[in-house]
Amino acid sequence: MTVNIKELIGDYGAFFAQQRSRMADLEFDIGLYPLSHIAFRAATDADYMRNRNELEKCCDANVENEWRGRAISKLQFSDPLDLGGGANVSMLELIPPPHKPGQKTGLDHVAIVLGEHIDPFAQRYREMLIGENQSSLPSAPYRISFKDGSSVKFYRVSLKDLVIAQGFSFDG
Repeated sequence: MTVNIKELIGDYGAFFAQQRSRMADLEFDIGLYPLSHIAFRAATDADYMRNRNELEKCCDANVENEWRGRAISKLQFSDPLDLGGGANVSMLELIPPPHKPGQKTGLDHVAIVLGEHIDPFAQRYREMLIGENQSSLPSAPYRISFKDGSSVKFYRVSLKDLVIAQGFSFDG
């Protein structure tokens, strides 16, 4: 049985194209940088469990830990997802149901690795950035949010590297 990822999380290629277009409107091409991951927020705890169990069938590994007292998964696909336009991504962050009223469910964000370019990026876009707790921490992303509740997040290093630095491994 083949898992239809688009049926589970939605049209990730169209979502990436939308976010890339929105950033292009801000004169920033996210296609020039490595992708860390895409993220999907489950609507309910049952949806989270069902999606996790189905998605694991097409993954090499899943690191699941706790975030705000609830499970959160970082799933590494066996075969990268083709996002179109030459872009692909190997990791999906499966986020638990909303913890605040009105929070968006479904495809949530695209995450980009800026590395050493993050500080100039932050300076240029500082008036529209949300988040970024402590810029010296690699795990504190900058975020640009859109009216539909989705966002693009910008990291110094990939989510996979962050998870490994926390002592987890992607080996099963």
